[in-house]
Amino acid sequence: MNELLKKLFEIGNYKDIIKNFKNYEIDNYYSDLIKCYTLLFLDDFKGARIIASKYQNDLNFLLVEAYINYVQMKNEISFELAKRIIESNNVINYIKIESYIIAINCLTENTKMIENLYNEAINYALCENLFVYKSIIDFVYNRSMALILGDDNAKKIVLRTEFELENYGNLNYYFYNVLYNVNELISEYRFSEAEKKLKIAHEIALKVGSLSMLSKLFLVKHFFNYSKGELIYEDLIKAYEYANLSQNYINLTLAMSYLISYYEFIKDYENRNKILSEYEKLIKENNINKGISNFLFSKAIVLSGEEKYEESLKLIEEAYNLSNSKYKKSSLEIFKCAILIKMNRIEDAYHLFLKLLEDGSIIHQAFEKEIIETIKPLFDLYIKRNEKLSKNFIKFMIRIGYEDKLNIKDIYNYMDESELLKRINKIKDKNIIKKLKDKLKYEIYLFGKLRIKILDKTIYEENFDRPITAKVFKFFLINRNKFLSKEMIFEELWPNDDPKKASAKLHTIVSNIRKILINDEIIISSGGNYGLFTNDKFYIDIDDFEKSIKYAIAISYKDIETAISKIIYAFNLYTADLLEGDLYEEWIFIERERLKQLLSQGILLLSDLLIKKHLDSLAIVYLESSLFRNIESKTFKKLMDILKLKNLEDRIEFWNKYVERALK
Repeated sequence: MNELLKKLFEIGNYKDIIKNFKNYEIDNYYSDLIKCYTLLFLDDFKGARIIASKYQNDLNFLLVEAYINYVQMKNEISFELAKRIIESNNVINYIKIESYIIAINCLTENTKMIENLYNEAINYALCENLFVYKSIIDFVYNRSMALILGDDNAKKIVLRTEFELENYGNLNYYFYNVLYNVNELISEYRFSEAEKKLKIAHEIALKVGSLSMLSKLFLVKHFFNYSKGELIYEDLIKAYEYANLSQNYINLTLAMSYLISYYEFIKDYENRNKILSEYEKLIKENNINKGISNFLFSKAIVLSGEEKYEESLKLIEEAYNLSNSKYKKSSLEIFKCAILIKMNRIEDAYHLFLKLLEDGSIIHQAFEKEIIETIKPLFDLYIKRNEKLSKNFIKFMIRIGYEDKLNIKDIYNYMDESELLKRINKIKDKNIIKKLKDKLKYEIYLFGKLRIKILDKTIYEENFDRPITAKVFKFFLINRNKFLSKEMIFEELWPNDDPKKASAKLHTIVSNIRKILINDEIIISSGGNYGLFTNDKFYIDIDDFEKSIKYAIAISYKDIETAISKIIYAFNLYTADLLEGDLYEEWIFIERERLKQLLSQGILLLSDLLIKKHLDSLAIVYLESSLFRNIESKTFKKLMDILKLKNLEDRIEFWNKYVERALK
């Protein structure tokens, strides 16, 4: 039974379980339990419910209803059912830990409650020695924090857990982790990396056999192609069909919304109205409160396109009253402004525009070009009626790129550094440029792939003019805070080049680096030597990592708590190996190995400190995660010693096989 439960929950290869089910001899109760949850995760809700109905008062089967209600957007019911399971002491550990995950997913705004559930779930997983669930819960919680708060640290942890789940062999959560990171890559226009991950996700979905996975996959594929400027209709249809078959309403309502927009765009009103009618029926028949506001907004947009403005306006009012999101309410009111203008109710639109300016919500909205064009008369009216323009109006004009409408000499004083940075090539005032450059701060990330953040602008390796420019910049970063002679640079980078040629090449590349990073002093040259020197304007992740580990080592004998938190902080910074795509440069390899050793040193200390605090299971988790990064003999021995003491034979077997495979 344990073997099948583990395969079901820790691996998630549902198709394989169904195929080989007859090979297992287990009693009827556990046979029903395994069948029930395998069918559930393969989207056969009817089959799962039939089996669960035989055990109506058994909490081990209650997760079936909690899961179905969650994917069918009835979060309140799902949360209450999950809570009942969590509060019981008579359920299988996998059922309880999955209930924690559903409860976290159901909460979309209450971050404090999500955090409490996360801490409870982690403690429970560790008490039960469910080590893979530490990574799963880290992923689920930090995905929520990244989506709700836009937390950068949460995004780093989500990136780290993808690597861990892949190595643990988990399929279900690894799939959703990969797709989350695909969305992040798409939003950063890193399409080649996103495409590679989409292929991985596609392979997993086919292997597992989940219709929900396939519908989610094609929704993300649609987003991928749409972001590249390609509208591939087939992806949307597949997402819609798989979501319909799986009865996953989260995916289905998304697919319907996209299809309505698509049919509206190509003026296929017959199919648009058909999907709209299905959407309405789904919402009403299933009493999905969560989707009503979005549906009404979609319908209002359609009616507006048909010039049924009065009906559209009523739906906007209804959607506004049902929405709890300030951002969504603001979107609805901006659309209402556009409808009022189309109805020639200019004064009503103007007063609503004033309200949006006053509360400032309009400044932070994303706008479609058509909406901007429609409400444009309000901008002229505001300028005409107001001798002194409000700060919010000026900021709004800047935000949408309409600052040319403003006859203000000191317009740049209203812009923050990010807005000035976008317009740096247009600014002629040298004092403003100097002021901006003085305020620039650099965040440089070297774990994984090179990434530089300057305010809200991110520069990736592919944004450099040529690969050689990025390579030289990386060389200076690895050898930062010291002068390098030309001869040494040539020896490392271009050993076979003529010195004159190499010198001219270096001069041009350094000049290009300065332009890309908007900083003439980013690389200093003196007497034929070059160097990149950091100061308080620079944050470099590998420096932060090293300082944190060394600080933890220095204070570990007197302040265990701080040492533990510092090492965990450093561990979360280590999202991937140093410049992981650069496999052939010796100067990168040497630094990469040094950082790997530092990670192992930190993790060994962390495990000792956690054992002192009687947190053996947490020590195992960090030792395992470290070994996924770097198979190091001391770390492996430490892990084996703890696993033997705790009689965890399955983990010993897993790690012996893992290390044997890795060292082949």
